[in-house]
Amino acid sequence: TAPTGMWSPISPDLTDGINTKFHVITTVAESPLDSMLLYAGTSDGNVWRSANGGSSWDPIYTGLPDRYVTHVIASPNFVNGVFVGHSGYRDGEFIPHIHYSNDYGNTWQDISGDLPQLAVNNIHPMLGYADLMVFVATDGGVFSTDNGGVKWAPLGKNMPIVPVYDIAYDDQKNKLIAGTFGRSMMSISVDSMFTVLNTPLASVENNGLQLFPNPATDFISIGAMEYTSIRIYSLNGSLLKELSDFTNARIAIHDLPKGHFILEATNNEGKRQTGRFVKLY
Repeated sequence: TAPTGMWSPISPDLTDGINTKFHVITTVAESPLDSMLLYAGTSDGNVWRSANGGSSWDPIYTGLPDRYVTHVIASPNFVNGVFVGHSGYRDGEFIPHIHYSNDYGNTWQDISGDLPQLAVNNIHPMLGYADLMVFVATDGGVFSTDNGGVKWAPLGKNMPIVPVYDIAYDDQKNKLIAGTFGRSMMSISVDSMFTVLNTPLASVENNGLQLFPNPATDFISIGAMEYTSIRIYSLNGSLLKELSDFTNARIAIHDLPKGHFILEATNNEGKRQTGRFVKLY
């Protein structure tokens, strides 16, 4: 028997609402960690967040390109994490836009890295890998990163250079499945990638450490809470810097290379807090 319930609106018009362009909602997402946390993207470059199941919506597209939003997806690892992909074809642009936020979309980091000059159509962050292992479907096949977008590479072999519009993960067989513009389905085993992040970093929870400025250049600051030790890790889990009996909330990072890092702070009760930051240069 077909359901007899009624549809009801949970938002106003989230597009620009004018007639000069094609204005539609292109993608919606619910956080797997908080069913009240919703995201939406539109064809005219808008991205929105609702923290109350659609009762109200906040714009979160400041810092994002004003381009067609192809996909928005909430992190399966951190409740405050969210990814957004864009296509610039309608504006004659071939830049591969993919951005990540670790603060519910209030600020964004460009994680396009060295992706080829093709539209990003779909994003799949892997559960259990601290938002570092991500697969993306592009107009030239499927690409992957195991370091949060610093470096990308084509996933596997024998995939034709063809637009891929959707990808899904089969967790029973550890396979990624891709739907292609050639109207065929492709799949690949990704078992070999799961050992890449076999480090303590993969199990570290992001529990709210605030880092600023982010991105940073010479210094990173943390909140007012006093910590007894500070550790900074690379995205592959290597310990790069450790400070004991830490009392100053300002940490020098001028000696680090540019890229993405994890900062872990421990207080005198042994409680750990972690946060992710970007060093620009």
